[in-house]
Amino acid sequence: GVKCSGNYVVSKFPVCDWLPKYNWRKFGARDVVVGITLAFVIAPKAMAHALLAELPPIYGVYTAFFSTLIYGIMGTSKWLSVGTAALPALLFGEALLGTGLSEDEFTRVGPMLTLYVALATAAMGLLRLDRLLRFISPVALSAFTTTAAFLIGTTQMKFMFGLNIKVSGFVQTYVEIFKNIKDTNLATFGLGIASIAFLFTSKILTRKYGSKYKVPDPGALLLVLVSVGLVKLLDLDSKYGVDVVGTTPSGFPSFRSPWES
Repeated sequence: GVKCSGNYVVSKFPVCDWLPKYNWRKFGARDVVVGITLAFVIAPKAMAHALLAELPPIYGVYTAFFSTLIYGIMGTSKWLSVGTAALPALLFGEALLGTGLSEDEFTRVGPMLTLYVALATAAMGLLRLDRLLRFISPVALSAFTTTAAFLIGTTQMKFMFGLNIKVSGFVQTYVEIFKNIKDTNLATFGLGIASIAFLFTSKILTRKYGSKYKVPDPGALLLVLVSVGLVKLLDLDSKYGVDVVGTTPSGFPSFRSPWES
């Protein structure tokens, strides 16, 4: 009975199995460096995903931190990437916009929607509904992925031009962008183009020389550090109107019921 209980606990919380066997002397220092490096890259990405979800940027950091922490305790795959993602964030934002509520109320409704999605996902996992994916053709999945890529890119175009557009939808977004193209913030647009060019260049150089020198693509990390430095040194936010996240709350959020007003 005790053995069966132990096996059950280990199956649900794999950390109880691998953590006692972890070689801290061999992997500890390297894993800490990797963790810090990933934090620099994941934090701004998570903030961007929070904006896609129509929530304050700090909510993306909360999501990335707690999802990774929980998966580290209960996860079974060391290769799986856990955290925020563009497509779920986009769907989440569309759901909030569909409620007809004001943006101030999204932070109250958001946790409730998150809880309902979590309960639905847990129910689908218990019922093993993942088997239904076998009946979806690869062509349909490919079409879905391609469409999602276009939609995600479209939602970022207003930030690329530095425009404050409050519409959703593929065609409507581009119509509003062309209507307001004269209000484009040139500093924001230039910074965006330079960032894209930098990432492409980094990827090409890594593909050419990365395997030779055993260096992973540092583009995203370097871009975060350089862009933050440029905004600070050149005062791009105050002098040129580049929109920045600004001050974010420190520490952890206060835990409360999603139904509290």
